[in-house]
Amino acid sequence: MGIIGNIADKFLDVLDAVTDDKYALMSKINGRGMEIKGLWDTKELFIYGFPVSPEILDEHNIPRIANDFKWGDNSDGSEMAALAILLSFLEKDEALQRKDLFLRDFVMMFPQEDFELLYNYVDWRNRNTPRRKHKLTSIMDEPPGNDDD
Repeated sequence: MGIIGNIADKFLDVLDAVTDDKYALMSKINGRGMEIKGLWDTKELFIYGFPVSPEILDEHNIPRIANDFKWGDNSDGSEMAALAILLSFLEKDEALQRKDLFLRDFVMMFPQEDFELLYNYVDWRNRNTPRRKHKLTSIMDEPPGNDDD
């Protein structure tokens, strides 16, 4: 295979890895909820320990509207954080569609300090998706019971 074929193969490998990581994170969030951590001093965000960075906006050709993430308010930094979080596990179109509600319901409610939270993303998504034919399900939706069975 020639040089161009090798470059194309490497590009496809990277693309597959990115897609697989996004799919794996979405699967974890759908199954367990969204575990998110924020470090206020450094303005860093993590989903299940994976860093969420402003560079994800660059990868999707979305202009940055602030220099750093913020949360706990309705600032440009909070809006950018909301979109970056969603882009970590959703496709661009769906992330853009859900950004404003996610900002209002999640990011604006994050405390303006270090935090670790677990949200039932599936329940939120189902409540905010009218007339959805196939609702997502999560183990977080099940009532607590005896696991010793």
